[in-house]
Amino acid sequence: MKSHADEKVENAESFGRRMASGANDLMESAREHAGDYKDRAKDILHEANNTSLADVEKKVGSYIKANPGRSLLTAAAAGFVLGFLVSRK
Repeated sequence: MKSHADEKVENAESFGRRMASGANDLMESAREHAGDYKDRAKDILHEANNTSLADVEKKVGSYIKANPGRSLLTAAAAGFVLGFLVSRK
């Protein structure tokens, strides 16, 4: 028959094994996500390197025409933040 201390040690060992298994699963998931983000960043960088300034200007212009209210609010917010930062001297 197991003593109370032996049961506690066995429970602690079991808990440790479950924690290690969970940590391994978490690490594997993190590796997979990191690989996905790395690939995505490479794609974005490649696209950015192959995009001309004229293409960016067209895309921004199209966005502004499609979303004038949001564009105006974004510009106002950016102006407010920049003005606040500059005036803090």
